[in-house]
Amino acid sequence: MKRKILLAFVLMTVCVIGITALQLYYSYVNYTVAEGIFKRDADEAFLDARDSTMALNRRRLEKEFRGWLQDTTYVNITCHWDAQKEETVFKMKHLKPIEKLGGAHEMSMSISTLNQRFDSITPQAKKLFINHIMKSVSDGLSRGTVWYFTQELGDRLSKAYNKTPIDTVVLRQQYHMALSHKNITLPFVLTEKKPGLGYDHTTFGVNIGTDGERYIWAGFTNTGVFLLDRLKWVIAGSLLLIGITLFCFWYALKTLLSQQKLNALKDDFINNMTHEIHTPLAGITVTAQALKQFSHSPEEQQNYLDIILYQADKLNALTDEILAGARLGVDNEEKESVGIDGFLQDVVQGVGQAARVNVEAMPNITVSIYKNHLGRAVANLFDNALKYSEEQVVLSCKVEKSTLCISVTDNGSGIPDGFKNKVFDTFYRIPTGNVHNIKGYGLGLSYVKKVATMHGGSVSVSDNTPHGAIFTLLLPL
Repeated sequence: MKRKILLAFVLMTVCVIGITALQLYYSYVNYTVAEGIFKRDADEAFLDARDSTMALNRRRLEKEFRGWLQDTTYVNITCHWDAQKEETVFKMKHLKPIEKLGGAHEMSMSISTLNQRFDSITPQAKKLFINHIMKSVSDGLSRGTVWYFTQELGDRLSKAYNKTPIDTVVLRQQYHMALSHKNITLPFVLTEKKPGLGYDHTTFGVNIGTDGERYIWAGFTNTGVFLLDRLKWVIAGSLLLIGITLFCFWYALKTLLSQQKLNALKDDFINNMTHEIHTPLAGITVTAQALKQFSHSPEEQQNYLDIILYQADKLNALTDEILAGARLGVDNEEKESVGIDGFLQDVVQGVGQAARVNVEAMPNITVSIYKNHLGRAVANLFDNALKYSEEQVVLSCKVEKSTLCISVTDNGSGIPDGFKNKVFDTFYRIPTGNVHNIKGYGLGLSYVKKVATMHGGSVSVSDNTPHGAIFTLLLPL
């Protein structure tokens, strides 16, 4: 049996270790994948933030450039109809040209897509011209190109584009929005110096310069905590499975060990029972053979018959004790209302050594009990106390907080603390080596516990100072 249990323990241990390792590996893989997705999303969001910030900067320049074209004190926009080419020709001229710049201070152009004829400038014509110019400016800025429609406009736009730096505050706002779209709420730091080892993740640098190179990076810390929070339900599920596996392992091992312990107790019980049955049977057999083979006087015959009856009574008592435990809860006994004083006095009188029982004052109350079972349970407590004590056994009964307390006190050797909870287990006897000087089968106290539970109560054992034990039955009224 021990080898089988050891083999089962080894196999279960291997299974538990394997399942635990797989769950931990599964959690590690999930964490690694989540870390890779986080880094990819952070880098992509940083590019999107750069592009959106640059787009905002371009729109600001386009709005400023449109204001220049609409400023009638800065440029003069006219148009006329070219009859030869059959198209409207627009002319834009600076009112205050800067001669030192050189280059053209005015320009003429037609719009190929314009089918409407304008003989002179009108608000509608001016709006169409400005929108056409703005489309070219927007396309050029998106490619990093500045259109020189005139020298003044080109220089002014180039200066505004190249000399106005990208606002990192706007970039931070755009990056925060881009991260939010990817469900990333982790704080970050923007720096124009490549971060060192103080960050868990650093994005690649992006160029936000409009006049040359100007790189900026984003650094993240505490990414591990963030990823664990993202994976908390996956990790919790894995830990739960590991916990369930460990619990099942513990429960199975506990069951196996309990079964082994129960088998040992049953073997001990069977050995004791075999001895207890064999002794009276042997006595009956020898006595009967003596009566049969030899002639005896009537007085001797009566002595032999008394021996046979005594041994038969021992067998009956043994079988009654075994059957009482088996019938408990099955024989459908109904509760009876009895006076507790008279009931306990009857139990004491039924004990073989009633003279050794000191009965203290009893309460004069009526209780509803399973009379036969409770009587046998109290008698078992007496029998136990009388076996282990050479002095008188004390029976006391009182009522405390709607609870009936029946106590049996002896002055024996007592029960060590390590065995106080075990003595009520079926077949359990306090180990004393290979020899039990006091006979028993490990059934009496377990029967007392079952009867107490049957009444909705409990039984416990405590120390009787200076020596001995106190068994207490607590039964709710």
